Amino acid sequence: MSAKDAFLKKMQENKHSQTASIEQAKVDIQRFRMGMDDLSNQVETWLKDSGVDVSVRENEYHDKSINILLGSQSTLLERYQVVSVALSNKDKTGTIVPIGVYGYSAAGRASLTLENRPQRAVNYLLVLNSDGKWLIREEHPSGQPCQAITLNEEIFFKAIECLA
Repeated sequence: MSAKDAFLKKMQENKHSQTASIEQAKVDIQRFRMGMDDLSNQVETWLKDSGVDVSVRENEYHDKSINILLGSQSTLLERYQVVSVALSNKDKTGTIVPIGVYGYSAAGRASLTLENRPQRAVNYLLVLNSDGKWLIREEHPSGQPCQAITLNEEIFFKAIECLA
């Protein structure tokens, strides 16, 4: 095989690899968007008639984690529509916002931040696993990692207790 033929073959292989990566990113983004939709619907269900106001909004999100898979090819896919959730009970608030599709071997990540008085916030990392289930882990100011556990109704209400 000539050097030219080897070069052209490698160019073709790289093009196929890039196309496959772009298609995988599209699938991963859609899975994350569906996971965020499911999470917002679940939060609305859990908080129905609780007195906590729940506002779900779809916004354009700029996801820099897409760069992990695609590098410089990511610019067209980094922006997509995804939901976020705002929680409020008088002067106590909370938000669930996307962090990104990639990172920490997850199928997606979001943050849950709760504020019940000035200068006091509680932060949680929400991780979408490959099975489509959300895990939750408290983020300590010390940076010490905590165990991630499956998010369910009981765990959710323990996490948002400061909104009561």
